[in-house]
Amino acid sequence: MMRGFLWSPGYKVEAPSIEGSAMLSPSQVRSAAGLDGRSVFAVDPEQARERLMRLAEVKTARVRVGWPNRVTIEIEERPPVVAWNDGGRIWWLSAEGLAYIQHGERPGLVQVVSADPVLGVGEDPLAPVVDPALLSAARDLRDAFPNAAPIIFDPVHGLGFVDPQGWRVYFGDGGEMTIRADVYRAIVSRLVERGISAVLVSVEDLTAPYYLVE
Repeated sequence: MMRGFLWSPGYKVEAPSIEGSAMLSPSQVRSAAGLDGRSVFAVDPEQARERLMRLAEVKTARVRVGWPNRVTIEIEERPPVVAWNDGGRIWWLSAEGLAYIQHGERPGLVQVVSADPVLGVGEDPLAPVVDPALLSAARDLRDAFPNAAPIIFDPVHGLGFVDPQGWRVYFGDGGEMTIRADVYRAIVSRLVERGISAVLVSVEDLTAPYYLVE
C-alpha cells in the first residue's frame, strides 16, 4: 500500500524546470540529471547535482525538490572562449582548457586551427585538454590582430597566422603577446620600407626574432 502511494502518478517527476541553460538544451540537462519519470520521493538532489557537474559545459549546478512533484534545476554554464579545429574536428574550449562539442553558432569566439590533432581529449570530461595559458595567449593574439583569422597552432612554432601580405608569422606559445605583437609590427614596417618579401617571420623568441626570404 505504501509503495503504491510513493509511486502514484501525482508524485511522478514529469519534466524538471530548467534555469540557466543556453548551450545545453533542456532535454540534455534533464537526461544528464536522470530525473524524468522518477517519483519525487526517489529524487536525490545531491546525486543529480553531481551528475550534472560531470558535464564539461556545467560550471555550477543546483537541484531543488518541491511538493508534490516539482523539481527545479539551476545551472551556470562554462562559456567557451575558443573554437578549436583540431585536425578537422571542432571543439569548444573553456578558459580552463576543458573541451566540449560545438553547440550551434557563437559569434566572438577565437578561431584556432591545427592541421593535426593536438588536443588531449580523453575520457574524463573535466580534464583540461590544453594549457589554459595557451588559450589566454590566443585571445591576446586575436585582440592584437582582430583581422587575423583563423589563428594557426603549430606544435613546433606555436601560435601564428598568415599575414595579408602573404607570409606566415609565429609568436610561440608563451605569454607577452602584446610585446610580441609590437615587435612583429616593427619588423613588418622594416620589411615594407625595404621592399622585402618574406616567407616567414618568427617572434617565438623575443630575444632573437627573425624573418626568412625565398
